[in-house]
Order: sequence, then structure tokens, then C-alpha cells
Amino acid sequence: MSTSNSTSTCFISVDFENYNITDLPDTVVPVWTTLAIINGIASPFTAVLNALMVWTILGDHELRSKTYNTLLVSLAVTDLLVGLVVEPLYCQFLVSLTKEPDPPCLLFEVYMLAMVFCAGMTLCTLMIQSVERYLAIQLPIFHYVHVKTKRVMTITVATWICTPTIMLALRMLLNDSRAFKQVPFIKFILGNTLVIIYCTARVHITAYYKRKTISNAAMSTSQQSQQDRTEQQKQQIKEYKRAFTMGILVLTSVIFYFPFITVSIIQAVNGKEVTQDFQYIAKEISATIIHLQSLINPFIISLRIKKIRKGLKKKMMCRFN
Repeated sequence: MSTSNSTSTCFISVDFENYNITDLPDTVVPVWTTLAIINGIASPFTAVLNALMVWTILGDHELRSKTYNTLLVSLAVTDLLVGLVVEPLYCQFLVSLTKEPDPPCLLFEVYMLAMVFCAGMTLCTLMIQSVERYLAIQLPIFHYVHVKTKRVMTITVATWICTPTIMLALRMLLNDSRAFKQVPFIKFILGNTLVIIYCTARVHITAYYKRKTISNAAMSTSQQSQQDRTEQQKQQIKEYKRAFTMGILVLTSVIFYFPFITVSIIQAVNGKEVTQDFQYIAKEISATIIHLQSLINPFIISLRIKKIRKGLKKKMMCRFN
């Protein structure tokens, strides 16, 4: 297959030039094929699991009345879009790479548009969840008075729209610069990650010491006093458990986004000096890893939150009976 001479302009171009598929390293096409299969298989499972998650929470008044749970719905919606849109588009894009040296601009641009918005929405949601948990643990009175479901959802939707749009616009403006076109993604991911890690770390440190305080107070007070404080302590423990679940989601995100951040930094620093194997498969592998996070999140949430787990079981039993 010869190199394409197409002169079409892509507003968002791939990270490598047109190529002759017969001259690629032997590992490239098998890796692209494997990644296409992984994305194709993961897509329906990701969509179904996250649709069940949304249905479970929104279908239960007690669950959807909690701000924390509505943010979990927001996260599930972004993961649902990954399964419905991003993974199928990426699968098709990878297949096209194995068949033609100049993949259609429109296909890659639509994929990048979906990928940027879904990844941006996911990170923004995790950041808002981290801040919400920070306020719930560090400033409980402020959280009770000011953090309302409607207000949080308004902020979430506004962040979903504005942040990925700005990031995508910068990526398009810097499209001709091999190094600098990676910068908007790196800055966005690192900025959100720093906020998430700071809030999560503070929450877990505070939760650890407060749980010890609750335990010591329970041992030293009278039976009557213990009964008076039972409800308050139960509520505090629930908040700490939610914070722990948030911590697991954050840790998972850091693990799954780390390869993409690393690859983007290497490409920004080294430009065309990277090896062919790295040039043609590193970003594709790291993108697939990010996609798979959307499949993992429902399992983490259902394993950590008993009521959601029971609701999912009921929905699945109703579906298959």
C-alpha cells in the first residue's frame, strides 16, 4: 500500500504522519488489531453496566436525593457515553488504520471530539466529587447549608461544557505544533489531578483521626450518652465510607490516566525523536486504558455501596427473568 497523497486538512490530526503500512514495525498492526478487539468487546459491557447504574440510582428516591449519589450518576453518564460512542468510534478508527495509510479526518475528529468531552467530563466529575467530599468532611456545616443537589448539578453541567470546549479549542489551534498540541491535555489532566489528590488526601487524613475520636469517645461515655450520639456517629461514618469510595475511584483514575500523561509528556519533549514502535502504538494503548476505566468504575461503586449493589441485582434480575 503506498503512502497517500491526500491534501485534506484535519483540524485535529493524528500524532503520526501518513505511512506505508508495509514499512511499519511488525508489532504495530497486531497491536492495533488487538486494541480494536478490546474496545469492541468492552463497549457493550461498559454501556450496559453504566446504564444499569444510572437506572438504579435515579429509580430510587432515597439514593437520588443524596448529592454524592447524583455525582455518581454524573460519572456513570460519562462512562455510558464512552461505551456507546467513544469505544465504537475508536474501534472503527483502529480498523481503518490497518487498511489505509491516511485514515479519514472526519472519523478521527469525531472520535477526538467524543474522547475529549467524555474524558474531560469524567475528570471534572471526579474533581467536583473530591471537592464535595472535602466540604462534607472538613466543613460539614457549610456543606449542609450550601451544598445542594440542584446547585451541584448546575456546576457539574457547566464544567462539563466549558472545560472540554476550551481544551479542544486549544488543541485545534495548536494542531500544527507536534510538541505544543499535547500541552492542553497535559495541563488539564494534571490540574484536575492535583485538585483531586489534595482534596482526597485531606479528607482521608481527617476521616482517619475523626474515626479514632469517635471510637475513643464511645468507649469513655455512658450508655445514655452513647445512645444520644448514635445517629450522629452513624452519619459521620457514612460520610467517611463515601470518602473512602471516592478515594478508590481517584486512585483508579490516577492509575489509568498515568500512561496517557507519561506518553503525552514524552511526545511533547522528544517530538519526532521517539522510536517507531512508540510513535505508532503508545498513545493508542494509553487511550484504550483510559476507556477501560469506564468499565471498572461501576464495579468499584457497586462493591463499596451496599444499597446500590442491591439495586443493581434487582434490576438485573428483573431484566433477565
